[in-house]
Amino acid sequence: MSNPKRPTGLLVFMHGHGSEPIALPDRYRGGMCPGWTCVAPAGPRPADPGRSWFDATARGVDAVQLHASVDLIVALVDELTDALAIPAERVVLGGFSQGGATALATAATGRRFGALLLESAFVPEALDLDIDLSRVNIEHALVQHGTTDDVVPIEVAHWAADALASTGCEVETAWHDAGHERHPGIEATTRAWIERLSATWSGPTA
Repeated sequence: MSNPKRPTGLLVFMHGHGSEPIALPDRYRGGMCPGWTCVAPAGPRPADPGRSWFDATARGVDAVQLHASVDLIVALVDELTDALAIPAERVVLGGFSQGGATALATAATGRRFGALLLESAFVPEALDLDIDLSRVNIEHALVQHGTTDDVVPIEVAHWAADALASTGCEVETAWHDAGHERHPGIEATTRAWIERLSATWSGPTA
């Protein structure tokens, strides 16, 4: 029997480098659509301005810091799914830029999640880091990117979308006429995608 107080889905969305949760649209910190719980945690590291999920060095991403952020997100998801009595299959991990990279790294641990929401994201790389997207265990993904992004080239998004699709994930893509920014079309595309997930996930769960 379904629990009427249990949300349809849980979105955990991570801001980009040098930003903070308050900079995100209200929907990412409240309810993207009826029946959803949306949480936007703050990166654990100070940046100027805002917060960060990890630093970059001459060797690439700081692997220790990235793993610490992944552990933080996993612990947060465990806490929220327990409190809300919602299964991992109804959790969406998302993020913009570095936040999206952290979402990808979290999903690449092999833990079960419902979906990925990636905005101008990239796969973290370093000499001592192995983020293997073949380990991702999700059913749905939305990959959005700016066609003129000069920070994270759009080819990175195409590669990530193909890698996720190769795992059997149902991947949707949206390319916006924008650079490395949160284009106005992103929120509308995201909300429509969340609504489609709601239609899929609105039934009872075990």
